[in-house]
Amino acid sequence: MIPFVVGIAGGSCSGKSTFAKKVVDALASSGHSVVVIGLDAFYTRDLDRGPTITLTDGTTVFDFNQPAAIDDAAATAAIDASTDRFVIVEGLFTLAIESIRSRLDYSVFIHLDADLRAIRRLLRDMKGGRASTDPEFIARYYIESARVGHAKYVEPSRAFADVEIIGDEAGMAVAIPPLTAHILGA
Repeated sequence: MIPFVVGIAGGSCSGKSTFAKKVVDALASSGHSVVVIGLDAFYTRDLDRGPTITLTDGTTVFDFNQPAAIDDAAATAAIDASTDRFVIVEGLFTLAIESIRSRLDYSVFIHLDADLRAIRRLLRDMKGGRASTDPEFIARYYIESARVGHAKYVEPSRAFADVEIIGDEAGMAVAIPPLTAHILGA
């Protein structure tokens, strides 16, 4: 059986992973096998190969906010290898990278105002597990890289979405039933 592939894209901290989990829960509760392929797992993270950005404080860091940061060959291979009935691909560049976008049967863009995304990102990163917990670094990286990458790559990819939803609890709650019905009817 050929999987039905759903792409979920949107800005940093817009709610992509949360929405993907809600979609998985809805589909799995119907007895279907579902896998999430998070594009975060396919960042090259190689400072020598890049892409990199030198921040205004002189720090050079890997730039996670460009499509070139993703190993798209490995990501597409993971999509192609899936034997699950449904595949959910989620990440900043799900719609911006053509080789990934071309594998999607349906696509969703999660929209959330920039100020809310920035606050969510600050709170998330301060908890650890990212490049730094320093609020000044987090703000600098957001302003100099994440915001720029969003405007240049993520926001324009919105045009490829089949549907747009709001990335707050209310928006997701409204979107899940019709999206699940559409996917199950495919």
